[in-house]
Formats: sequence, structure tokens, C-alpha cells
Amino acid sequence: MSSDEEGMSQSFSFSVGPGQVRQVHDDSVEALDNALAAVGNGGVNHFIDPQRIQTFEAGGPPVWSVATVPTAEGTLYLTYGFSEAIDPGRIGVKFEMSIVVPGEATMWPALLLRALCRYMLGSKRPLEAGQAMPFPAAITRFFAPPAEQANYPQTDMAAAFFVSDPLLPSIDTGRGIVEVRRAVGLYEDERALFDLWTPQGFLDCFTQRDAALTTGIQRPSMAADASFVSAIEAGSERDGSQVSAVAVPGVQWGQDENNAVLVEFPGGEYARRILQMVRARLPFGKHLLVHDIDPEKSDAVAFEPGNEKIAFRNEGDTLVISIRPDHDLFETLVQAADGPRVEWKFG
Repeated sequence: MSSDEEGMSQSFSFSVGPGQVRQVHDDSVEALDNALAAVGNGGVNHFIDPQRIQTFEAGGPPVWSVATVPTAEGTLYLTYGFSEAIDPGRIGVKFEMSIVVPGEATMWPALLLRALCRYMLGSKRPLEAGQAMPFPAAITRFFAPPAEQANYPQTDMAAAFFVSDPLLPSIDTGRGIVEVRRAVGLYEDERALFDLWTPQGFLDCFTQRDAALTTGIQRPSMAADASFVSAIEAGSERDGSQVSAVAVPGVQWGQDENNAVLVEFPGGEYARRILQMVRARLPFGKHLLVHDIDPEKSDAVAFEPGNEKIAFRNEGDTLVISIRPDHDLFETLVQAADGPRVEWKFG
């Protein structure tokens, strides 16, 4: 296969074995094209990977295509082939992924959506509406090898949350209804606020400032908007948080030679985040899991509402601490807000 651009030609060669050819329902492709055209104000175009002829299991891309259409708010990108309506090999999958980015079509949003689909296929964890997800680097670059990341724009935006696409919530393909889930880019300080309250509460505050739910990678963070932060914090104090875990670097626990229990957390902004989440969970009768951002580090600490006397038990690599929500021990997280570490010793 080859592609031509400004007189240049690139050739691709690969082998496809028995059972490795990707099957695609052309009528469903047409249904998605028509749905995009109906909400856009221009032509529908596709980012084509020559290896899309191969199944994902045989080394092909995670989706058959990512299509774009210009809209009043920016370019709408939509995956084709994460769902079984397009790819019959995806039995039981009923959704595709989208994103809206201001400006004309460019490559990184398509690669971001493909990376999200690759993550779901590899982890077997679907990205549901109402979830938020951090990335190891900028949303515009994390999917690329280090040597190629400079080819894509830089941003401090390194997270996203997921909602039902407000422009195209679902598509009737004739082979079933396909849900469309929109990815919306977040800065890390915005994601911290997302964790504090309910997904719907955060979404309501967000859409008051960006009703189109676009991902503008150079926009200012809403965490710098005092009214936005106040609304989130007030909602958290009233309703608590629906997010059951917080990830921070440097979570450790163990026992010394005298069987005393030792617990370590990071200080600074991370200690403040742990404290915020404790206050948004334990007083509402909910537990909180604190784990490391590095998935290779398995130590974790879980807090659950308890009585006056602190109690411990371990469940594998997780230390479970039963503790009163207003226990004085949590004041050490306040005191460590400007320090490097929080260290607890029991026994």
C-alpha cells in the first residue's frame, strides 16, 4: 500500500495469514459516516493506517479507522471499529470513542483515541462515562515513543474524563445502537477536583464554562477559577466523593523488628490531596484506597470508617486502617503540606 503527499510516496509491505484479516461491516461504516455528516459542517475524512487490514491480535491497529468532521466547536474525531457493529470480532462491545478539538483536523487526537482503545483491549477495562483517567505524559504525546514525541504539540494537559457525547450520543447502525463516549482533556489539578465530588456535579460545573466539552490543549485550567473550585468543594462537603481511590507517589507500609506498623505517604500537595479525599469519603461511610501512581509498586493503604481505637489488618499488599473520620492523626497530613514525607508509626 502507498500514500502520496506533496509528490512523496511511501510503501508499506506486510504479510497477512489465515484468520488475520480484519472483518468490517460496510453498512455500519456508512451509518457512522452519515451520522458524522449530519452533525458536521463539512466533509467526513478518515485517518487511514495501512495495517488496518490486519486484526488487532495480528498486529493491526486497535480500530479500523478514526474519522473526522468539522463542527462549529472544532473538529470531531470518532473511532470506527471498537464496537461490534463495525468489527464483528468485538462481540458485546457497544460503543465508540470521540473527542472534539478546536481547529482543523490533526493527527494527535486520532492517535489519542487509538491509544485509549488499545488500553481497553489490553486491560479489559472499559472506559465508562463518569470516569476520569490520568496519563503518564501529555495527552498529545504519551502514545508516541520518546524519540517521536517532539513531533506532536506540547501541553500540560495529562488526564481526561469521559461522558456521553453531547453532539452525537448514539448512532443507529442497523446492526444495533452504538453509544459514543466523549473524551475531554483535563489538567492534573482539574482531575484532582473531579475526584472530590460526583462525576455529574463536576460535569455540571464544567459545562457551565464549556458547554461543547472541547479539548483545547492551551486553555487555562479551570482550577484557577475560584468560583469553579468553590462550587466543587461545596458539592464535596455536601455529597462526598464517588471516587474510591487516589494515586500518589511513594506509598509504603511495613513492620519493623518490634512488629510496629510503619506507614509512609508523600508530603506537600500529595498529602493535601489524600486529606481532601479522606474528608470526602470517610464521613460519608465510604472507604478510601491510597495507592502508588506506579503500577509496579503494589503497597497500598485503605482507610475505612472506624471507632475511637485505630485497628489494622492486611489484605495482601494493602494495609487496611479502621479509623474515626475526624481522628487527630489526619492533622499530620495538614502539618506535612509543605514537607517531603508523612511517616506514621503504630505500636
